[in-house]
Amino acid sequence: MSSPASTASSALPAGSRLGEFEITGVIGEGGFGIVYSARDSSLDRIVAIKEYLPAAFASRNSTGMVHVRSEENSKTFNAGLSSFINEARMLAKFSHPGLVEVFRFWEGNGTAYMAMRYYRGVTLREMLRTNPQVVTEQWLCETLDPILLALQELHHEKCYHRDIAPDNILVLPNGRSVLMDFGAARRIIGGMTRALTTVLKPGYAPIEQYSDDGSMAQGAWTDIYAVGGVLYHAMTGKVPVQAISRMMNDPLKPVATAARSEFSPVLTDAVMKCLSVMPENRYQTIDELRAALGWVTTPVSSTVVYARTTVAAPVNNLGAPVATATPTAPATVSPVAATPRVALDPMAGLAVGSPAAGDALSDLLSAPRAAAATASPARAANPATNSADNDRTADRKPAVAAKENTGKSNTLPLILVGVVGLAVIGAAAYFFISGKSTPSGQAEQPSTAPPVVATTSAPPAPVADPAPAPAPAPVVVDPKPVDVAPPAAVVTQPTPDAPVSAPVAPGTVTFAIKPWGNIIVDGISKGASPPMKRLELPPGPHTIEIQNPAGPAVSRTIEVVSGKSIPVRHAF
Repeated sequence: MSSPASTASSALPAGSRLGEFEITGVIGEGGFGIVYSARDSSLDRIVAIKEYLPAAFASRNSTGMVHVRSEENSKTFNAGLSSFINEARMLAKFSHPGLVEVFRFWEGNGTAYMAMRYYRGVTLREMLRTNPQVVTEQWLCETLDPILLALQELHHEKCYHRDIAPDNILVLPNGRSVLMDFGAARRIIGGMTRALTTVLKPGYAPIEQYSDDGSMAQGAWTDIYAVGGVLYHAMTGKVPVQAISRMMNDPLKPVATAARSEFSPVLTDAVMKCLSVMPENRYQTIDELRAALGWVTTPVSSTVVYARTTVAAPVNNLGAPVATATPTAPATVSPVAATPRVALDPMAGLAVGSPAAGDALSDLLSAPRAAAATASPARAANPATNSADNDRTADRKPAVAAKENTGKSNTLPLILVGVVGLAVIGAAAYFFISGKSTPSGQAEQPSTAPPVVATTSAPPAPVADPAPAPAPAPVVVDPKPVDVAPPAAVVTQPTPDAPVSAPVAPGTVTFAIKPWGNIIVDGISKGASPPMKRLELPPGPHTIEIQNPAGPAVSRTIEVVSGKSIPVRHAF
């Protein structure tokens, strides 16, 4: 609705009252009614009021009452009045941003009125005439998709507009569009007076609306033809050829060749299918049309969820899946026994000490850890060489042990610690007894206690391959208990064949905000859009809030997927 114009001759003067409404001016006047701007004194707001007044056979007298010029027109006037009221009643049932909002309707002064929301904007026809360069494929989507969604709402209730044309679509300053009145009274009056030129909008009315015997059914496909006519007009600047003239030899040029700029084949093909002369060749529902156009938008308050990408687990060289490493706090491991040095190979360390203790421990671990128990027999038979061998194989064995440990249950380390503890006690008792029986002055061979190995998620420092260790100095065993500092935990070093987790790529969120909005992601302000058009976010759920002083803030929860782009659109 444009701003109020000067008062028309047949209109109510400014200052006139209609209940709680005070007329402030005239917005427009047509052959079947007048639209006023008015102030709602009860709610202190500006509204638009439409009055039923068919100028062809009705007029207003000096008292403001509307009366029929001739008695023979009374039936037609009353039929149109009834249709006007039914249209107001139907519109009042719907609450959709793409449909004009009707607050209330009533009868008075010999006619009827409906109070509607006051919209500041221009008709699509006027915009195409004065500013045709704005028409792009993206602009058509943002401007006309609200109209398609409004029609979808109507069609679900078996209501059909049947009067869609550029002069019935209002484009608001924020780019949003609103579908105006249905013209129901005009159609009824035109039908009763046999004046088809007043009933139909040539170029936008399909062939079934020219049939006055009811032989061609009307439905959603009727409005879809009109939508195709609106798109054709917007893309070419010309009104399509009338449907009645296309029956025998269709002179309508394809929109792809007549368009003023480049449009995708998807859009041009969809427009021509909408404009099919025969109803069965068109899209049958708005859902089909929107799917063909690709205009699948969602309300800002909804949650957009994309399917997650499933990645197969890597497999180690033993054929078993490898568990993905998750950063955790390093585990604290209590030392089982004091030892002067720690072997790098945990499995080789178990073979050091009493041969009987080594055999028993190997038997206990043979079932759950076959790979570890089948260590080199030569290493087990020659404990004296284990220390040097352990150092040389430290860059191979710990990674294998670490991979095996991650796939086992938490009970195995407890059993291992218990068995190691028993082995340590047995070894200590053996050396204590042997120390008693050793002749004085004979050096006691040093014992090597089983190591305690703890794996952490922190990256290990590289371990150089050391030179062979020198022979250990003799150590005399003191039977008295001695407090020794706990051994340092050995951190396993990953080998080149160990799977390395690749960095996760972020997802992208694109913004189309009109006229602008401040973007807040998870409570952190990211700036205004525009100028910001896109934002990279890590995969996972994120809450996006859009703020603009012109309207209430809106919030959307989205699921960002690695490598995917998610559009966020909103118009204040």
